[in-house]
Amino acid sequence: METKQKGRGNMRAGRITGALLIIYTGIALLLDLSQGTSLLLLLVRWWPAALVLLGVEYLILTVASIARKQKLNLDWGSVVFALIVIGVVIGVFHGKSLMDEHDISIGDIPFSDESGEAFELPTQVARLDRARQTISVTNHNGDILIVASDIQEIAVDATVIVSKVGREEAERVAEGVEIAIDEGDVLAVQVKSGTYKAFGVAIRPKVNLQVTVPASMAQELQAVTANGKITVSDLHSEGGLSMQSTNGSLTAERITGEVSATVTNGAVKLMNIEGAVHAMSTNGQVVIEEVAGAVQASSTNGRVDIRSSTVGGDWKASTTLGALSVSLPEDGDFVLFGKVGAVGSMTNELGLELDNREIHGSFGSGRYRVELETSVGSLSIHKQTQSAIP
Repeated sequence: METKQKGRGNMRAGRITGALLIIYTGIALLLDLSQGTSLLLLLVRWWPAALVLLGVEYLILTVASIARKQKLNLDWGSVVFALIVIGVVIGVFHGKSLMDEHDISIGDIPFSDESGEAFELPTQVARLDRARQTISVTNHNGDILIVASDIQEIAVDATVIVSKVGREEAERVAEGVEIAIDEGDVLAVQVKSGTYKAFGVAIRPKVNLQVTVPASMAQELQAVTANGKITVSDLHSEGGLSMQSTNGSLTAERITGEVSATVTNGAVKLMNIEGAVHAMSTNGQVVIEEVAGAVQASSTNGRVDIRSSTVGGDWKASTTLGALSVSLPEDGDFVLFGKVGAVGSMTNELGLELDNREIHGSFGSGRYRVELETSVGSLSIHKQTQSAIP
């Protein structure tokens, strides 16, 4: 009696991709909760990578299915399940930050409010000695707001936000937060806090700082946060301003002095800067409006926009993956060189000469050099006839 051998089942593509995405989501969630990072948001910014991963899996399994003489199907169930899991996790833990970034609200519900229990710490004051060359503000998890005022000292106000636990536990956590001020050679303001348990994971409380400084000072001002935004306005700093964040936007307005802004995940926005500018984002947009000095601006994954009615120094702007747009005055004194990669278009309103993928031209005395380059993206050069800021 002959026994019929059952054929092997069909091969299904999508299971490996779905599994890898869920594994990444779990690891990223643990790190976001324990270290204050925003790795989950990378899935939002780099979602095309999931398509590449699925395509690679499909290609490999296609070759395997031909060799084994099996039919290949796409496992939509695994793909949809992975997307649902990822969407729910990102929505629960980072939905607020995404709504803040895109200014989303539903009805009369304000999604921009801070969640959790909030506690105001007593104001701390430190003397500002002209012998000190640097003022440093460091915050591991939280925003930094620098406010310029008619004072001759430094005042620090802090708000501790504890989420995902009850009121009593939140109070205990807030009591363990310290705003340390070291009045040594460098006047250093630093947030010191421990962690607390929520859902079995160690979480660091969020501490938002408001630091009031003299409107005019000789010292360099440094502001650093790992997970939060930094905002500075109306400041005259002879030593310059330096801002740095791992996850969070950087904004500076009406600053006299050199400005440096570096962020890994987030946007940079600098407006009305009386001095040189250095702005860099790895994942995010860079916007510069009205700058009197030299400009260095770059983004790895994001567009760069520069608009200014004056060119008062050398400009060098570049993007790896994103559009590059500049608005320049026709009556400036500069020489311009622009270049786009194999993928990208050029827009030219200044009558510059085009040479294959490059563009160049000279204005006035040609005193300054403007270099523009994008690897994958468009290059747009516009006329700037008046101030970019009303």
